Amino acid sequence: MVEKRKEQDTSTFDIEPVPIDTTPPVINYEDKVSAPDYSAEYYQFTIQSFGWYNIDALLKDINGVEESELFVRITGEYTKKIQVYLIIPSLKVYVDGGPAERNKEEFAFYLKNGKIPLPQNAKAYIMAVTETETSIAFAIKEFTASLKQEFDISLTASTKEAFNAAIEKLNFDNLGIKVKDAKHAKEIREANKEIKNINEELKKMNDLKPKNCDCNCRGTTTDIATYPESDYIGTN
Repeated sequence: MVEKRKEQDTSTFDIEPVPIDTTPPVINYEDKVSAPDYSAEYYQFTIQSFGWYNIDALLKDINGVEESELFVRITGEYTKKIQVYLIIPSLKVYVDGGPAERNKEEFAFYLKNGKIPLPQNAKAYIMAVTETETSIAFAIKEFTASLKQEFDISLTASTKEAFNAAIEKLNFDNLGIKVKDAKHAKEIREANKEIKNINEELKKMNDLKPKNCDCNCRGTTTDIATYPESDYIGTN
């Protein structure tokens, strides 16, 4: 009797693993926030960031960084010409904020829809600053990053010295943030003061005109024009 043996196939095949695509998704430029650019008129804020990084550092494969959502809404007396920053000391990242798409009074920090990769449970700060003719105004809010957050921030009028002291107290490593008088602040204030004085004199002349009296040879009455406040330097 012939014994039939079934040969076992011991050949092996090399199966190449399918590579995982780690390329970040393509983001349209139009989807990213655009930070407002305001020229300094009375006060100049400067940021020196030796060894710090922008939003690109958060787009890398970093342990603990997850896609999140962050919005900041400016409330209170100071809501114009606001510059807002996100600061994450543990990763040495600072990011400029820009208007969000859902509400132009809100700020986002990467995409206009509020999406941004953030290191979860990391200490972070929101800093908002602006200027007026007579003072600066600012707010600094500390928070712990999580997946979905919204904050209302109100700026308070202050001095250059108080702002610089508040920043120094935070002790950011090699991130220098300071405020000083703008280069032409004195000239702008003097020009605005002169325009205000002219307006006051013109209003006095209008008040001296007889009431209900036609003092114009063409049969029409015209008040003396004054300069609107929108013509003041630094109010646009």
